[in-house]
Amino acid sequence: LIIPIIMTLIFMRLTCRKALRVFTEGSFKKKLGSWAIGFMLGFLCIALLDFAGYLAGIRTIAFGRFDWRILPMLPLVFIQSSAEEMLLRGYVPAVMEERHSWDSICFVSGTLFIFHHTMNMIYSGFDAVFCLDIFLMGVLYCLYVKWSGNFWISSGAHTGWNYTLLWLIGPGEEGDFPGLIGGTAKNSIWFYNENYGFQGTFSAAVLFTILICLMIYLLHRKKEL
Repeated sequence: LIIPIIMTLIFMRLTCRKALRVFTEGSFKKKLGSWAIGFMLGFLCIALLDFAGYLAGIRTIAFGRFDWRILPMLPLVFIQSSAEEMLLRGYVPAVMEERHSWDSICFVSGTLFIFHHTMNMIYSGFDAVFCLDIFLMGVLYCLYVKWSGNFWISSGAHTGWNYTLLWLIGPGEEGDFPGLIGGTAKNSIWFYNENYGFQGTFSAAVLFTILICLMIYLLHRKKEL
């Protein structure tokens, strides 16, 4: 994980030096605060989708015992998630923002986010709803960055989503990772995808669309869109 990140930083430095400002702008307190807000947003998204599945009757819940071994997984998930965010919500806006609107930036960022999940579809099969969810998630994370003014909120949201999905609330993305809140889930186009978990469901698409509309409203109020 570390070597690709170093190579990415070198690439960003050589091709678009200002892209590195996503790491340097603002105080450490502001960056940490943005990351924490993002993490909570990612966690709450999974929690809401899981609860919706429970209310719909396709999800059973079983509370597991806390296992300290899940804690070392957080920095690993952080590194993996932040590596994607560096490119898609750090580098892409820095390269495009001088000549293109944020509509275009969000579209490109969301589309590239789908390509970043190609391996998922190689192993689990193509799924149009999964692609839609990933695209909407990429657009949402881009708007988070525009709203907060730094990349760390999208890093936190991506980390919070992945960590919660894999290690806190199960069944996991492909049913392989039992969480602190385990149980079973029936395959449902609305609430749970047997291959992609909460990703690949219409409930996720609805949630992301609502959040995107909210972010656009907030950005218009700040006169930044």
